[in-house]
Amino acid sequence: MCLTPLYWLSLFGAFLLGLLVGWWIWSKYQKLVTAAERERNVLRAKLTGLEGEHQSCLSEITSWKTKYEQLSSEHAKCQGDSNEWKSKYDALFAEKGNLTDTGPEWKAKYDALFTEKGNLTDTGPEWQAKFKNASTERDDWKAKYMALMAANVDPDDLKKVEGIGPKIEEILNQHGVKTWAQLADTESSQIKAWLDEAGPRFKMHNPGSWPKQARMAAEGRWEALQKWQDEHDHGLE
Repeated sequence: MCLTPLYWLSLFGAFLLGLLVGWWIWSKYQKLVTAAERERNVLRAKLTGLEGEHQSCLSEITSWKTKYEQLSSEHAKCQGDSNEWKSKYDALFAEKGNLTDTGPEWKAKYDALFTEKGNLTDTGPEWQAKFKNASTERDDWKAKYMALMAANVDPDDLKKVEGIGPKIEEILNQHGVKTWAQLADTESSQIKAWLDEAGPRFKMHNPGSWPKQARMAAEGRWEALQKWQDEHDHGLE
């Protein structure tokens, strides 16, 4: 059988056509692969961003949970302090009798207020307002207790406490602190606030150890107090 040039030409044309079709299919495939890889990279970047936001949200939730637990702890302590100072006030009121102008009616009014504000374990939007009311009420009861104590005690020599001189003793007396027991029950931060209010000359004093020293004096532990003062210059710990 004789193969003519036309046969070989047609065979070569079919080969070229096959190459062109194959190249076209391959180029289309490459475009699809490139687009798919590009979309994959975009989605991967979005996923990375979402994972970062997720971790950030988890950290923020943990932070707010910690803050809530701290606030709950402060609230519980505040409620306990309020109850403690109210109990002290009630005990002193019962011991000293009617020492106010309005007598039992005045006490009943504040007892009613305390009962009204006593439920401080609720949650919800009013929780922080109630916590603030508890703090204010605790301070009010403490102030009433200190005032009532100051009106019915013989003053002690507060200068026995290392760091307290005549002028500072006068400042403490003005705020109702006249005995070692009262000084022992007063927070050093409150004493520091009084000193700051009294003027620049008193700001340098550090009352951090004064309640501790006053406690030893109130309990009659004079040897322990003297030993402590010998070991601490100017009453500084």
